[in-house]
Amino acid sequence: MLCLTGSSYKILRIPGLINKIHFNETSFSSLFSASIKNSGALITAEDKRESPPLPANPYYTIDLQALQCPASEALNVRSLAHFLQKNASTDLEKARAIYIWITKNIDYDNYAYNTRIYGDYSPQGILNSRRALCGGFSNLFYALGKEMNLEIEKVIGYSKGYGYNQARQFKDADHAWNIIKIEGHWRVFDATWGEGSMKIINGQIINKKEFNDYWFNVSPYAAIFSHMPQDRRYMNVLPVIDLTAYGNLPRIDKEYFRLGFDPEDTYKHIYENSSLSFPHCYKTGTYVKALKAPKYSVLYTNRTYEFEFYIPKGISVAAVDAANKWTFFESKNGNFKLHFNTLVKGELQLCMKYETDDDSYYAIMIYELR
Repeated sequence: MLCLTGSSYKILRIPGLINKIHFNETSFSSLFSASIKNSGALITAEDKRESPPLPANPYYTIDLQALQCPASEALNVRSLAHFLQKNASTDLEKARAIYIWITKNIDYDNYAYNTRIYGDYSPQGILNSRRALCGGFSNLFYALGKEMNLEIEKVIGYSKGYGYNQARQFKDADHAWNIIKIEGHWRVFDATWGEGSMKIINGQIINKKEFNDYWFNVSPYAAIFSHMPQDRRYMNVLPVIDLTAYGNLPRIDKEYFRLGFDPEDTYKHIYENSSLSFPHCYKTGTYVKALKAPKYSVLYTNRTYEFEFYIPKGISVAAVDAANKWTFFESKNGNFKLHFNTLVKGELQLCMKYETDDDSYYAIMIYELR
C-alpha cells in the first residue's frame, strides 16, 4: 500500500493588494524551533503589535517528552512505549506521544515507493531502519498502542491522496491507518499523512517531511471523505456507505474541518443531498477559526451573508469579489466580522494578512457568487 497525501502551493497575483495566496503545511522545524506551546501554524517573525495569544498546545508536555526521546530508549517497542507514556495520563495523551514520535522519527520509504523493492516493515524492522510505507507506519502505531494498553486497530482501505481524481475507479486497497477508541468513541489517526507530503522531483514521487497535526485524533465523519475502510466495522459513521458512494463523495478540503465546520453535520447533509458543494479552503500560516460563515460554496448576489473569524495574529481580513473590489472586515481583539452583500457574480475570495515577514494576503476560503 503506497498512498500518500500531497501538499501544494497556489500563487495568485492580483493587481493592487494581494501579492500571493497559498496554502502549505507546517514543518517540524518551524513548529518546534519557534515554540511548541502554541497549536496550529506558528509565527516566525517577531510580533510587531500587541495581539491576543495563540491557543495553548494542550499536549506541550507530551510533545516535549516524545521529541526528547533518546535513541537508547527506541531500540524496541517495549522500551519505546514505556518512555513515551511516562507523562501520559489518558489514552489520548498516549496516542499523541506515539503520533509525535513516529511522525518525527520515521521517514517515508521513497526508494521502496518508486522501485517496489520493499524493506522489513515489522515494528522492529521499522525501529531498525527508521523508514516505512503506510502499512509499516500503522504497524508500528498499532504495536506501540497495544503496549500502552490502548484499544487500537489497524485499518486497511481506500484513500483519496496524492494524485487522486474523481474519475478514478477504486479496485485494490491502497492505504493503511489506525483507529483508537477515545472515551468510548473511535477516532482516526494517520501517522503516514501526518509525517509528510508528496512532490514530484526528477520524475519520481518523493515524500517531503512536513509535520501535519491534522491527522491526529480525527472524527470518522471527517476522515471518511479521504479514508474508506475495507472492513465496514471500522467505518464508524452512520449511515454506512459502500465503495461506490465513497467514490462519489465531493472533495472537501481537510482545512474546511480545521476551520471548525462540523464533520458529522456535513456528512449527513451530503448523504441526503449528493449535489451539495463546499467552499475551497486553504491551509493558513496562522491560527484561524470560522465562527460564522456559510457552509456551502454557492452564494447569491443581493443577499446578505454574515462572516466572523477568530485570528489572534490577524492584521486585516478582506472579501474580494470578481471585480477586484475589496471589502474589509471590522476587527477587534482578533475577531473579524463582516456583513457582506454584492451584485457581482463570480468568485469571492476571503483572505487575510497576519503577523509574518511579508506583506501578502493569504487565502482562507473561496466561494462562488451566482
